[in-house]
Amino acid sequence: MKLDDVLARIGEFSPYQLWVYHWYCMLAFSVAFHHLGQVFLGGASDHWCAPPDTLTTNCTTLDECQLQNSSFSVPVDDEDTARNEHNCMQYVSYFNVTEDAPLEECTNGYEFDHSQYTNTIQEDFTLVCKHKRSAALAQSVYFFGLLVGSIFFGSVADRIGRKPTLIICAVLQSSLGLITAFVQSFAAYVCLRFLIATASMGIYLITFVFATELVGLKWRNVAGNVVPIYWGLGIMLLAFLGYLVRDWRKLQIVLSVPTAVAVIYMPFLPESVRWLLSQGEVAKAEAIIHRAARASKVTIPEHPFDEKLEEEKSDRKYTALDLFRTPNLRKKNAQRYVQLVCCCHGLLWSFAEHC
Repeated sequence: MKLDDVLARIGEFSPYQLWVYHWYCMLAFSVAFHHLGQVFLGGASDHWCAPPDTLTTNCTTLDECQLQNSSFSVPVDDEDTARNEHNCMQYVSYFNVTEDAPLEECTNGYEFDHSQYTNTIQEDFTLVCKHKRSAALAQSVYFFGLLVGSIFFGSVADRIGRKPTLIICAVLQSSLGLITAFVQSFAAYVCLRFLIATASMGIYLITFVFATELVGLKWRNVAGNVVPIYWGLGIMLLAFLGYLVRDWRKLQIVLSVPTAVAVIYMPFLPESVRWLLSQGEVAKAEAIIHRAARASKVTIPEHPFDEKLEEEKSDRKYTALDLFRTPNLRKKNAQRYVQLVCCCHGLLWSFAEHC
């Protein structure tokens, strides 16, 4: 029998397949966490020029001190200039201030409003005023990492298998995510975000492929469409975590822990049967199929696959030219090419704007 016939025999989406499917799809949560995590990691907070240490204030609470400090240094925005005087400028002298008093850029650093966030990358790396656009640059670099990850880890998964590649990506995502929480420079943060993006795309791409390879033909569209639902649930959970944890370093750790947990249980999950058969690993594929049959209480032959399956396995090596071999493939890949060009065009514009 062919694989689709065997799956129809044991149940195209049996309880065993559903169990495996669920635990693989749980990895989409971590992808959503890192994909949109910077919304909270780099949450915008009000800021103003920090007053000099020699300036004394008479206050008792943190909020009262922040209000007095900001009143000393925050001028009123001038609509005739392009500069944001309110947040990025200070009076040259804090004494005898008048409406036409001269202004200068902040000389003592910045103070931040902590009513919403206790700490963000904007505060730690001073991504305000003339460096305001750097936070957006970090997200642009992240999206470029998604492109690199889809190309690189897609090829790796075809060579060494879905499961090993997923474990590699999960280890990279969790370890790099934890390291990111302790970096002290913005350059290191951006580089790590790029690497996390490559691993995240590897996780999502391979999870989607595995989900469609796991089930029978009748359930394939459903299995593929449910994976983004897990991703959407991850976004909902991210909003809840972002509400509870207001420090970006602590939040980064929280977002990286679930993938570390996944690394523990993933070795106990099976490899893709379709990939094993494509590599001629018939014995391993049969062991997984028998495990699924026992879980579904279905009897199948000891060797359910065609005896000539391994003999018929082609030694031909496929190349990128095979993507354009048939009219249908040419049409679909031309559409993908246009989408890729538009994506790269947007990235280039984003880099040009933020550099």
